[in-house]
Amino acid sequence: MSGAFLPALGNNHTSRNHSLSTRNSICYRHPEYNCCFNRNHFKHSYRRRHSRENEVAELLFYRHIAKRRTPQKRTTTTILVFCCVESKSYHIVVIGGGVAAGYAAFSYVRMGGEPKQFAILSEESVPPYERPSLSKGFMDPDIRMEPNELYTCAAIAQLPQDESWYEEHGVDLYLNTRAQQVDISAKKIVCSNGCTFQYENLIIATGSRARKYSPLQVPFSNLDGILYLRNMEDAKIVRSWMDELKGYGKAVVIGGGFLAMEMTSALVMNNIQVTMAHPGDHLLNKLFPEKVAKQYEQVFRDKGVEILNNCFVENFYERNDGFASAVRFQDGRKVSGDVFIVCIGAIPNTELFQGQLQLQNGGIQVNHRLQCVGHSDVYAVGDVASFPLKAYSNRPMRIEHVDHSRKSAASAVLDILHGNPFGNTKHRDDPRLSIFRAAIDTTYDYIPFYYSRVFNLCWNFYGDNSGTPYVWGNVPDKMVTLWIELSNKVFGILLEGCSPFEHRVAHQVAVHRPKVDFIELQKIADVSQVFEYLWNLLPEKVEKICTTKQEES
Repeated sequence: MSGAFLPALGNNHTSRNHSLSTRNSICYRHPEYNCCFNRNHFKHSYRRRHSRENEVAELLFYRHIAKRRTPQKRTTTTILVFCCVESKSYHIVVIGGGVAAGYAAFSYVRMGGEPKQFAILSEESVPPYERPSLSKGFMDPDIRMEPNELYTCAAIAQLPQDESWYEEHGVDLYLNTRAQQVDISAKKIVCSNGCTFQYENLIIATGSRARKYSPLQVPFSNLDGILYLRNMEDAKIVRSWMDELKGYGKAVVIGGGFLAMEMTSALVMNNIQVTMAHPGDHLLNKLFPEKVAKQYEQVFRDKGVEILNNCFVENFYERNDGFASAVRFQDGRKVSGDVFIVCIGAIPNTELFQGQLQLQNGGIQVNHRLQCVGHSDVYAVGDVASFPLKAYSNRPMRIEHVDHSRKSAASAVLDILHGNPFGNTKHRDDPRLSIFRAAIDTTYDYIPFYYSRVFNLCWNFYGDNSGTPYVWGNVPDKMVTLWIELSNKVFGILLEGCSPFEHRVAHQVAVHRPKVDFIELQKIADVSQVFEYLWNLLPEKVEKICTTKQEES
């Protein structure tokens, strides 16, 4: 297989005018030619090499299938590619192309990591992006964010990391590259395109995938018009449906968690009638107390949303054109719609590591430094990490939220570059580390933090929802809920409509878990007075938040 093979691809593909930047391509070396394949534009370029010093690599026959669903039809395009395989080595390799991967790269650059020693293997076709925005700004008809506006790490750097950013900072970003096999003992990764990678340190940031109905368990759940939202391609499909149904259509949202509430809000803002059906007694029943959930449910009802509780899907119904027309629940209720958006949770992507790493809570078990048990050179971050929650008696916990993804990624990179199991003092004054909240000894001491936005509301939760919840105020105005343990310590706090100062107090309450006088606390009726009371219980070392309070007054 040499030059005689190339003309079979056609003269158009051998033109020098099709040369592409390697940041958009996966490059394979052939003993006679270099072949660059750009999966975004499906172009090829070949450049004659004069040296044959490199080892001959195996020729790979690669089949790439791209599928795209639209409300009108489903199309399938098949592209055949011939390319060669080579192996590359890096100090750090990240498997995954989500939020954690983007923040890991940002952290590596800010901490002075060596260029061309950090690689990201992403099966997506675009650079890492802020996934939470897919159900918010991307769907909001007034904001209408585009994909290039979602790239990390705008949340802390106000600088989207497009492909040029990775190239300029010496971070090798491999798009459309799915890790197919990982050999932990050999420190080797084999990808579906045949490319292999060696690493000194591995960061597992594979995230989660949408939990989907199986047609064997839920008949007709594979019909067109039944949608899921997890990545950019999913979001584009959902938004195209919204554009088509805007002003007259009807949607059914199945689920009652973060994503279901956000998608319902987005549909309403796009002037689409919505029915929300979920299996719980109330919305977000794993976090919200019933009293608070009912207040949020009333907000949705005031917007015209029909909410159905205790709904378990039995089957879907098919229209004559092959699209879903209705969903039937186990109690016999049937709801029709033009589109069905299923938000029933996520499944951590751990299959590559089963039998090699210890699993826990559905994820990968790690220690306080996010190192996988028994493997100090392998880290797990984000959704897939089951880590000991230091602030809560080292209880193992797995968190599927963006704040944890960002901070755990930064903490893992910090440990790789500057880690010291006995406490790192060498880099204590390094200004490049000031943006990261990981402890200086690189222990991941995380305080859980969740948030969500629906309509013009934005709730925030700090800490742990163990104990008995007590509620002050009302949604959609100002509300605070405290979770108080039998020891009278505050373990968790939920806020809606509160000031920046009150948010700072809430975070410190979650950190220090002050003990309250329950009799005195019950005498307080006003939400602001609750924060005044809590603020007075905090230790002197958080006195700096006084400045914020004075500025607001």
